[in-house]
Amino acid sequence: MIKNAVEFNHEGGEVKIEVRRFARDRAPWVEVKVVDSGVGIPDLELPRIFDTFWQGGNVLTGKPRGVGLGLAIAKRVVESHGGRILVKSTVAEGTEVVLELPQELDATA
Repeated sequence: MIKNAVEFNHEGGEVKIEVRRFARDRAPWVEVKVVDSGVGIPDLELPRIFDTFWQGGNVLTGKPRGVGLGLAIAKRVVESHGGRILVKSTVAEGTEVVLELPQELDATA
């Protein structure tokens, strides 16, 4: 999440990272929010960002980077611990990725 926020940002852009605790159904949870002021993700690409080996077009260089595994792996790990990842993005304005995890992870997952 953080690597993508830095890589797909404009020179001089911002990346904000927030961590907070909250309660869901009286259970303790942790939220990690990464917000960037980068290039954003086109609406047509948003449904595919967690697909294995899929890469969106990099509007900064015209070339995709990496192999398309980072977000797919992150989502599987988070969901295997009972959490979730949410993404909001606007082209030319930036992206917000929120990772939510139960504070007490299931050690058997």
